[in-house]
Amino acid sequence: GEAVWYKPKILLELEEYERAAQMHWNAVPLKPLAKVMEYLVPHPERMKCATVCKQWRAAAQDISFVRHVYPVEMGALSMDPVKMDNYHYRTISEALSQSLPGDTIELGDGHYWINESELVVDIPLRIIGDEKDASHVVIELSGTITWKETYGFMEGITFRRPRINSGTCAIQELLRIEGGNLTFVHGAVEGSRDKAIIKDRPSSGSGIIVKGGLHLENCLITNIQGSAVESFGKSNIQLSRTRIVNNSGYALILNDDSLLSLENCEIDNNTRGGIEDKRNRTKIHALENQAKPPPVTP
Repeated sequence: GEAVWYKPKILLELEEYERAAQMHWNAVPLKPLAKVMEYLVPHPERMKCATVCKQWRAAAQDISFVRHVYPVEMGALSMDPVKMDNYHYRTISEALSQSLPGDTIELGDGHYWINESELVVDIPLRIIGDEKDASHVVIELSGTITWKETYGFMEGITFRRPRINSGTCAIQELLRIEGGNLTFVHGAVEGSRDKAIIKDRPSSGSGIIVKGGLHLENCLITNIQGSAVESFGKSNIQLSRTRIVNNSGYALILNDDSLLSLENCEIDNNTRGGIEDKRNRTKIHALENQAKPPPVTP
């Protein structure tokens, strides 16, 4: 067999301090350096410090700065906030209220409930779930998440509309980009499989409303009781390896001066059709938007 011996952490720290005594600022130990970084705003101050050298980069990106939210399966809602570790929270709303520009919020495997009618993100932020399987991290969203910041990144999360328990519910999109820019990779946006009834008529809201920039990569949008994505103004939508299937309305609706880019996407089985381009009042099916090779001339 093979034996591996690790040097105790206390000895490694002592060696760091000895090296710092000899090399001074060129070898500041990671632990006190990370403590100094804690007083800086993640963006842009801490990010600028990360460009100084390898040691400063490690301190600026120390794992202790990541904000963690417990899922309901871990009894998050019944936890005493006074007894919780630093940078650990019971709900996503609590984590957002304490976050600084450039922070990272990490979600563990499980379910998270957002019952607010609207949850606004107005600072640059990263929200990370399970990058290998988004179905492991599910946000049950009763209202809308509105992204207003110029930079945003999410990965490995499923946004889902809870099953309808009553005969009525509000017409609301799940995600709304309001003047900001959001990149969402390895994720999903799922409507309720139940048919919503709004004042005795079927719901027709969109899954995602875009009034800014949206980049989806390797994502799924499905079961929306309306159109999957609708854009307004000078929005810029980029979809790569994304599936938009089984929605009650169109896959995409383009309004005003919106721009759309599709790369290796699947748009199928949407009740009203693939893409409705209201910019020139023409309707284009999804298959017509796939790049076709030029005809071969003999």
